Amino acid sequence: MLFSGWSGTFYDGAFGDWKLTGHLALLLFVAVFSPAWKDPLRLGRAGSLLLIALVALTVVSFAASPVPRAGLSAILLLPAFLLLPSSLERCWAGAEQRRLGLRSLAVVVGGVAVWSLVGVWHLETPGASLPLGHHNLLAAWLLVLLPVAAVSWREPGLGRWLSGFAVLAGTAALLLTRSLTAAVAVFAVGVWLALRHRWGRFGLLGAAALLGTQAPRLVDIVRGIDFSAIARWSYVEAGWRGIVERPALGWGPGSARWTLGEHFQPIPGIHPPDLLVADLHSLPLQLVYELGWVVLLLVLGLAALWIGNRRREEARDPELRRNALVGLAALVITSLAGRTMAISALPLAVAMVVGMAQAGGEAPRVGPRRWPGLTAMAILTALLLPLGLAQVAYDRAVAASQPADQLRFLAAARRLDPGFPLYRARQAHLQRSQAATGSGLAEEARSAAASARGVSALWLIAGQLGQEAGAPWSREALQRACDTSPLGALAPYFLSLEAADPVAQRQWAARALLAEPVLMAARAWQSRPARLAEAVGLTRDLDRVEARWREALALSFEALGPPSQLSRSLALTLDADATTSVSLHAFRRQPWPAHLARVEVDGEQVIAIDLPAASELGSTDSTVFASPGCGLAHMAPE
Repeated sequence: MLFSGWSGTFYDGAFGDWKLTGHLALLLFVAVFSPAWKDPLRLGRAGSLLLIALVALTVVSFAASPVPRAGLSAILLLPAFLLLPSSLERCWAGAEQRRLGLRSLAVVVGGVAVWSLVGVWHLETPGASLPLGHHNLLAAWLLVLLPVAAVSWREPGLGRWLSGFAVLAGTAALLLTRSLTAAVAVFAVGVWLALRHRWGRFGLLGAAALLGTQAPRLVDIVRGIDFSAIARWSYVEAGWRGIVERPALGWGPGSARWTLGEHFQPIPGIHPPDLLVADLHSLPLQLVYELGWVVLLLVLGLAALWIGNRRREEARDPELRRNALVGLAALVITSLAGRTMAISALPLAVAMVVGMAQAGGEAPRVGPRRWPGLTAMAILTALLLPLGLAQVAYDRAVAASQPADQLRFLAAARRLDPGFPLYRARQAHLQRSQAATGSGLAEEARSAAASARGVSALWLIAGQLGQEAGAPWSREALQRACDTSPLGALAPYFLSLEAADPVAQRQWAARALLAEPVLMAARAWQSRPARLAEAVGLTRDLDRVEARWREALALSFEALGPPSQLSRSLALTLDADATTSVSLHAFRRQPWPAHLARVEVDGEQVIAIDLPAASELGSTDSTVFASPGCGLAHMAPE
């Protein structure tokens, strides 16, 4: 319940206190229930060699990653997750232990399901997502655990009541997630059960009815008008571009959220301008992207070997083993086109169900010595503790009201975890807001942005500080900010102000106006009226932008009145909301709103500009925002 309700969820898992508590609890559990170290997944000698090869390749990928800090926590926790099934198997070794464990599981599954149902009723959300924080995550979590929670139905009395409660509440929550991938998974498992068991036909009818509720969306997907499917396909394309660039070892564990911005091409009208893609929504694709093709083949081979061993061995509890395999099969189907394992509640649930399947098989072969487990988990705890305490210090900075306290906590976070880019970028931006300037501050922001590679907001901070310090690399930083967030407006705007080449000036200014027409009222144009007029004229000739929009932009420009004394500010708000929070999605830290790259605009002139950005129109050709370098040199009129 600790992981599924707090420390492993999308939102609460971004808080240092909860995350650190969850990690320590996991390490303690593995240490106490001494697992089978030599063969924790009962794969046999050949399988153990494959598992060693998988771990070794993962470590090599981590070492070769251009963003190694992104996967440091995952690498440190990898032994604990691999040993967790064997630890749970030992914990459930006896019949009475399995009975109590199944009851507890039913309580947790039923409790989480009720939590999600209350969230739908009380918060009036469109679908069930609490407490995990995303409807597809909740659906996958329920799918993998519900079949095992149903095992207690065989036990008269309290066990049957708890199992019925978990199944009824869990099924209702699963329906309310409105997850298409979950509906497909349930239908596929229903077909498999119907082919093997006569009673499975009744389940198939229910699965078909569940899939039928998704019929309108399936029709939209076939017609190519489902926005979610279009967006997911763009993630696949971005992932494939990254795979082609680094096919052997991938970009490193956990790297997707820091590097996908380099490969992702957003679609106007589908993606918001400040979208940061942190997940490819396909586990096989993300495995290849982060770890390479060989790791995917090893995972598939190990999975096939593990399933074969479970099916061949003599079962102590056949029903437990069968239901655990059913839950894992449903999860495999959802993982093909669903959220991946970045939120720890889901991989923890998978590891537990793997252990439950092993607990239903042969008796565990565990040696009497506990010191290897205690020693290994103690070492991992010592390595993870500074990272967790750094996040706790960062949370204290977010909660502090005084800038001096914020800087003090940020400095503490940096001392404990000096390689984490968000801490350095936040510290540089906060010092800049306190009127501190200098090349050292700009270099610190640039180093932080380079450590995260594809996170546009960090490049924007670096470019802004670099311009103020007169750094020669500021133009490159702003171009990287635009390349990693092509629909953004502020990076091309600042580039246009500093450019010496008049052609580049016009192209960057036009790109900024396409992404944010309100920038026509920027005070900086008052000393450069010809440059603004040229930029508007350039947009008028772009045939790949809707003609009515171009005419409206030209009319708005002509309607601009003389400069006034009324001023307003335009800025990119970092972490403006949870759905696009850079801190939450890219760095798994709680949101901390801050204004980046503030632009002063004329308050009176803004009134005359009343049209959406071209980047928000579905009629805009995506190639308008596709060029590297943030300009429009590729957009010759047709």
